[in-house]
Amino acid sequence: MKYKLSVTVLLLVFFSALQFAKASVNDESSPTLKAIVPADNDITPGSSPDAGQEALPAIVNDEINSIVYADFKSVEKNECGTEDCQLKIEDMYGSVFRIKAPTGLDLYVFEEIGPMGWSNYYFIFYDAKSGKLTKKPAYIYGKWLDMFFEDKNSSLLKRPFVSFTEIDGNESIIIEDYGHNGTEYNAVIYRYFRINDDLSLTPILAFEERALWPLEIDGSYRNTIVRKLQFTGKKSAEISTYLNLTKNEEPLYLGKITIEMTDKGQFKIVKKNYIDKKYEFALVTLSETDEQQFIIGGDSLFY
Repeated sequence: MKYKLSVTVLLLVFFSALQFAKASVNDESSPTLKAIVPADNDITPGSSPDAGQEALPAIVNDEINSIVYADFKSVEKNECGTEDCQLKIEDMYGSVFRIKAPTGLDLYVFEEIGPMGWSNYYFIFYDAKSGKLTKKPAYIYGKWLDMFFEDKNSSLLKRPFVSFTEIDGNESIIIEDYGHNGTEYNAVIYRYFRINDDLSLTPILAFEERALWPLEIDGSYRNTIVRKLQFTGKKSAEISTYLNLTKNEEPLYLGKITIEMTDKGQFKIVKKNYIDKKYEFALVTLSETDEQQFIIGGDSLFY
């Protein structure tokens, strides 16, 4: 009897602490957010939260507040140990976009602003009919997307930044990302996520479609890599790689890779065909991330 009583007390303490934690996140001091509802059903990197037009569903608002609260505590502990880091939780709220997904779901894209110039874009699906919401939303690092979106010298980024497709019979979202490392790496990466029944997102493919060639050719560093993705079956695809030269010449075909979906529903490289051994390194990515790791998670460098 004493054992049962102690367990009951522990459970009461746990749930009380949980409710207190929720209250600390969603109390009266937490902001009520508004979403930008874009006519083109796409996000615009670096938008101001003041452009919000439409109130968020309370459950979505609470989820964003929870994300910010948790990240604020982490940043406060790990990144703001110096006096010059004057971080306020309200400064971490960026813009929110409401995108209509083809399945009738609403997609809320929230940009969280961090210290030292970084940002994250979180992707939260919401089903107004059932009240179902994405838990532990997927996100991408947004610092370079914001920075290079308005860079007139870069032609790598192209709309749409958010789009949808069907892969292996499952609805998926495609998110455009920007990988950057000085002059060594500048590339556009399309990240594919499967939309699961519980509205969680599983990364299944990262495709580097366009990248600046980091090596000098004919006195220019402005040559670009261009890749074409073609699905050859429900669980297979090919990625062909070309080097576009700055001169008016035909693109140089470098080779292709074959990728297939594993039992986990994620793609892996199964074959590489290159025209010249010296270009083998460029077939998948120009980043320094391991190729098999890249094909699912994309570039791993963040700063």
